[in-house]
Amino acid sequence: MELHAQPTRDSDSYMDKNTLIGIIVINILFVFVPFYVNAKTVTGVGEYEFGADITENQSCTSAKIKAEADAIERAFGSTVGAIDWEVCDNNTCDFNSLSWSDSFGQVTEVLSESKVLLENPRRCRVTLTAEVKAVKTISPTFDIDIKLNRSTYKSEDEMTIGLKPSEPMFIAVFNWSQGYDVAMIKLMKINKDTTLPQGDVRWLVRSEQDTTSKEIIFVIATKHKIGFLANYPTDKFKKLVQQLMISGNVVRKISYTVTP
Repeated sequence: MELHAQPTRDSDSYMDKNTLIGIIVINILFVFVPFYVNAKTVTGVGEYEFGADITENQSCTSAKIKAEADAIERAFGSTVGAIDWEVCDNNTCDFNSLSWSDSFGQVTEVLSESKVLLENPRRCRVTLTAEVKAVKTISPTFDIDIKLNRSTYKSEDEMTIGLKPSEPMFIAVFNWSQGYDVAMIKLMKINKDTTLPQGDVRWLVRSEQDTTSKEIIFVIATKHKIGFLANYPTDKFKKLVQQLMISGNVVRKISYTVTP
């Protein structure tokens, strides 16, 4: 699926020329903000099933994500918010779907790791010992709520996104879909409740698949303008988001279904 704008995307949706400025802003934040507190060494355990749709190695990779999230939660409790979050494009959550681990803690070093294959059901169990640190919240009042106009779309349906910021902020809106990079569709500053797109622009959902799929809208809220790229490979986008969250920015995501 691709999300298309009509008649055109706004010229400020792509900010390649500001990429260097954005990198400098992020680096300054990393230098001057003491992000981590309360370092602990803990053990975490994670399991993930595998079979016809998921290989053993893929299962163990997902199990490690769960183990790291478990280590963070064991260290700081459920308030840290370690979550294994997935979007699946079939009932078995195959590995081609996006696996995303969100937390307000960070595994800074894996000290030891072991894996065991189990039966009934077939699954990989990863046990690791890691150094984890909680991420300091810079501004607990800095937040944004997002809402789509529907949860399921057909091809050519129009999408709108409702944004409710807690204060003035810069927002970058990205779209992820299976088989495509993460694409930015809007970058702007908002001061109040806003519905996107604005003006005579329409966002149309278009699917080239014959099966139902899951897609995601990401909204990144920052206090300062950051020059994002127009497109990111999924892995690089995940790392970027983690860096931005560590520096006190807010990332919100919402999934939706696309039917043929």
